[in-house]
This record gives sequence, structure tokens and C-alpha cells, in this order.
Amino acid sequence: MTKEQAVLFPKNKDIPLIQNYPFPRIGKARRVANVCYKGIPISVAVGLSGNRLYRPADYTAYRDALGWLIKEQLGGEWDTHRYSFGVRARFFFPNKRKIDIDNLLKPVLDAGTHLVWADDSQVMEAYTVMLRDDPDPRVEILIYTLGDFIDYWHHCAVCGKPFKRQNLNQKFCSRECYRAYRYQGEERKCAYCGKLFKTGRSNRERRGRKFCSRVCSNKARAN
Repeated sequence: MTKEQAVLFPKNKDIPLIQNYPFPRIGKARRVANVCYKGIPISVAVGLSGNRLYRPADYTAYRDALGWLIKEQLGGEWDTHRYSFGVRARFFFPNKRKIDIDNLLKPVLDAGTHLVWADDSQVMEAYTVMLRDDPDPRVEILIYTLGDFIDYWHHCAVCGKPFKRQNLNQKFCSRECYRAYRYQGEERKCAYCGKLFKTGRSNRERRGRKFCSRVCSNKARAN
């Protein structure tokens, strides 16, 4: 194990304070938020009311409290689509209750959605520790960037709206924007009726189109 790996994966008996964690040297990493929630951690839970799923009130309040702590450290406008992120979290319980550690991380990811990242799929690295029988129950969270998240998110070539593309060649967020791009041609005057119309973007339409419709084209040929 290298020195860098020893820092990223410390031994259970000697875990440094989360505030002292050095950042991994991946891309241009920088700290986004480092917060501490005072209280017992709550895991993700889904209830069933009739035929609809819902989040219990205690989970929603817990998630929102984490979100407010994170929001206080962001400051100003934040581009939620630009970066990929790493998350390190430590959960302290006052008892020896058994709980799945993956369910503890989900509220943290939900709290950062639309605040730090647009979608929690942008979280590319996660390090989680659960400690039991601690007299001071709390949650410590460190969020940092890992570099630009360019594999999926892209800005539409027409409206500029960020969207999650299905492949690396996709340039438009919707069919409406594609059609708007497709028909951003030249404005011309119909050679028969004099009506103004727009050609398509293709060179074929720009070179050969003289009439606004087939009706005008057929009438011009008949004369």
C-alpha cells in the first residue's frame, strides 16, 4: 500500500479528524463543504401510504437540515452540472444499533442534490465510516470536487440548457431544439408568390430551394 492509499483508507484504530483529511490528487480537487450535524444519524427510509411511496417526516427534516448546513458554506451561485465530486462522511451513534452503512450515505447524497450537484450520479468517490457507542452523536461530512464532469452533462447547442446526454455525440436537449437548429437557414423570397420563407441548414436546400412550398413550385413549372 502506498502512502497516498494509506491516507485515503486509514486504519480503523487511527482515523484522523475529517477536517484534517488531505484531498486526493485527482484533477483539480478543492473543498466544497465541510459540515458537522449534531444529532443521531438517520438512514434512508421509504413508507407506503395506500399505493404511494413517501419519505417519513423525520427523514425529510434530517435531509433538509444537512442541506442547509451545506448551503451555508457554498456561498454565491454554484454550477451544479460542471464537476464530479467525492464525499467523505462519518456517522456517530450513541448505541450499538445495527444498521446498513449504505443507507446512511443516501440522505447525504439527497441533501446535496440541486445544491452541490444536479444528480448524485456525479458523486464518483465515497468514503464512509460508522462509529457506535459514542457519547456525542453526530454526522461529519466533507465534499470536494474531483474535476470536470464531462462524460454525461452537456449544454444544448440552441438554448444553452444543461442536460444529461445519452451519448457523447448528442448536442441538443430536446427535439424542439434540434428542429430549431435544423431550420435555422437563410430567409428568402418565394420566386412565385413573393412570400418570405426560411431554408434548412443543409447546403442542398440553400442552393436549390426557390419556392416556399410544392404548390408554388408546381404552379411555376406549369407556367
